[in-house]
Amino acid sequence: MAVSHKLWLLAACLALVLGCDEQRLEGSSAGECSDGADNDADGTYDCEDSDCVGAPVCLGDDDDAGDDDAGDDDTGDDDTGDDDTGDDDTNGDDDTGGPLDGAVYLGDLSFSSDAEMLSFCDSWDTVAGNVMVAGSSVTSLSSLDCLVRVAGLFEVTGTEILDLELPALQEVGGDLVIYDNYPLGGIELLALRGVGGHLLVEEHPWLDELRLPDLQTVTGDLKLRYAGSLQQLSLPSLEGVGGSLWLRYLDALEGLNLGSLATVASDLWVGGNPLLAQLSLPELTVVDAEVMVSANPLLQQMALPRLTEAGGIRITSNPALDDLQLPLLREMLGLPGSLRMSNCAQVAVLSLPSIEFIGDFLMLAGNEGLSQLDMGLLEFVGGDFYITDNLSLPSSQAEALRDSVGTGNIGGDIVISGNGSS
Repeated sequence: MAVSHKLWLLAACLALVLGCDEQRLEGSSAGECSDGADNDADGTYDCEDSDCVGAPVCLGDDDDAGDDDAGDDDTGDDDTGDDDTGDDDTNGDDDTGGPLDGAVYLGDLSFSSDAEMLSFCDSWDTVAGNVMVAGSSVTSLSSLDCLVRVAGLFEVTGTEILDLELPALQEVGGDLVIYDNYPLGGIELLALRGVGGHLLVEEHPWLDELRLPDLQTVTGDLKLRYAGSLQQLSLPSLEGVGGSLWLRYLDALEGLNLGSLATVASDLWVGGNPLLAQLSLPELTVVDAEVMVSANPLLQQMALPRLTEAGGIRITSNPALDDLQLPLLREMLGLPGSLRMSNCAQVAVLSLPSIEFIGDFLMLAGNEGLSQLDMGLLEFVGGDFYITDNLSLPSSQAEALRDSVGTGNIGGDIVISGNGSS
């Protein structure tokens, strides 16, 4: 007994010495705060053990807040009162690595049916990437009523939408493309202020309403084409277009309100609109490329009273045009830099009283009613000088204009023929 007792005391002393050298703690090895074991045999384990306080896996756990997150990942979620049984979802949680940053969806979204859009507004109102909506199973965008901003491309194509209404949408950072939605009758974007890329609305035979009352800027092109039922186009707040502005093949268009438009950074093309009678842009001052007004059979008035600079003017095949107002136009030195008027039978007086420089050619041809030229300040034509087949224009007026400019200031051929007698 004495020997056994001595051996027991020796073993106890050795254990005490070893324990003093290395005390076992929960979490002393990787993974011990989440392995479901009592690694230090002190009666508590994992995040319940005080030794695991501060471990990343135990930070921000809200699972004691009355919810039922069996199997939750305990990484700082906002599950108070929810029921994410099994694992966390990403719709509203702030779990590391999820797509949500506040109310911003971080990535691209693609929707091909109404059902796919149903839960969007439960979590988000902004998309940091692109949004693409396409396909015949899309009949409404009402589930995106909360959408405030799209940072990238927003495209709606080939759907069965009748009315495209997004009451909260304020900005699209990339292109806004609304294309080939056959039954579409109305577009209403009442809060939209800016488009950072192109704005394209094309191929909608039944579109009869387009409402963008707050739209101020389009950084790229603004192209409205093949909207067969649109009678009135009103963009009253639009101040500038950073690319081209095209209003073409609008079969029902009768009226146009672009009353705030001041600048167009590329070409302005109004063409193929069979019912348009008046084109008035009262605030437009600069068009960096060509102003093209063509094939508008009922157009009677073209009034650009404040336009001072353009890359060119082309007015062709407007047989009813009899009121042309360009009183302040001084120069056309951009591209193509030409002045062309042809097949406008009712224009009696071509009055450009401020014009000084035409960078390329001058062509006045086939204007049967043209009888008077008012271009007394013109001093330079960089290309050809053509005044031909204007049956009511005395040849002497064409020759007087040539002489006023001076042949040395005309850079190309000079052709005066087929006009009226002096």
